[in-house]
Amino acid sequence: ESAVVLALKHTTPAPSPGVNINVTDGTVTETSGAATGAEDAGLIFAPSGFRFTDGTNPVTIGTQISAKESNLAPGAQSLYLQAIRTDTNTGACVGVFPSGTTVNVDMASQCNNPTACVAGKQVSITNNAITTPIASNPNAGVGSYTSVPLLFGANSQAAFSFTYPDAGSISLHARYNIPLQGGG
Repeated sequence: ESAVVLALKHTTPAPSPGVNINVTDGTVTETSGAATGAEDAGLIFAPSGFRFTDGTNPVTIGTQISAKESNLAPGAQSLYLQAIRTDTNTGACVGVFPSGTTVNVDMASQCNNPTACVAGKQVSITNNAITTPIASNPNAGVGSYTSVPLLFGANSQAAFSFTYPDAGSISLHARYNIPLQGGG
């Protein structure tokens, strides 16, 4: 008996029947011997991502005052990061993380105007009474992220506020690397 480890990167959605991977050494295949065709199911990739919401609808984050937490007046906003995916059976948008789950989400800010960030003036994200300063990136591109523990609640949403101790136009970014089932 032998084992092989394969790596796959597939960046576009692949609904049912999914992406089929065929493996052979020239004589033995993934359905040889005791294996059956039913055990050769396709890999299904569902579109997924994050969206910023007000708890109900997608939202544009409004103008904030330098060094003021985003959930305080004036200009207070209730903000959530919602993790969503397309249900492969219904096509509906559904939550990814169960309520009460803490997930480390990579977050970053990007300085748009001015195009360079000022050292020591980074955005901080607060969720579940934990404040985490996140990576600052220039307008040229986002390459640095910071892992932020976010507690997700109902509808796979994590309530958060942010503080930016400088002035200017910025963008917030979030990403999550979905771990493979079975420990990959």
